[in-house]
Amino acid sequence: MLEPICDSNPCGTPTGSMVTVSAPTPDASCIYAATATCDNPYPRVIQYNGGGVLYMSPQTLKCDTGTGQYTYTDGGSVQQQIATIDCVCDSNPCGTLTGSTLKKKLLQLFANAFCHI
Repeated sequence: MLEPICDSNPCGTPTGSMVTVSAPTPDASCIYAATATCDNPYPRVIQYNGGGVLYMSPQTLKCDTGTGQYTYTDGGSVQQQIATIDCVCDSNPCGTLTGSTLKKKLLQLFANAFCHI
């Protein structure tokens, strides 16, 4: 099968905090795509343009040849231009321990430890 002869990629590869973007490759229509992957194992959450919705890593980025910028598909299936891309920490699912909650948890742990000896 013959590979398409494509013009060079007009999009610069985006960089960001704790994220690696793969080398872009063209598809059969000469649309370049790259994959953004968080460098850390957890949480694997990507944020575009400094805010908004969080997306699970990895994410596919597509080059918009008209603007020369990579885009991502937002939650409403709309292509959005990428100014920045970062791997960020997701919200803490465990909540915050207060002094009294922490004291109760420690007392329970000690009681369980001594009762099961």
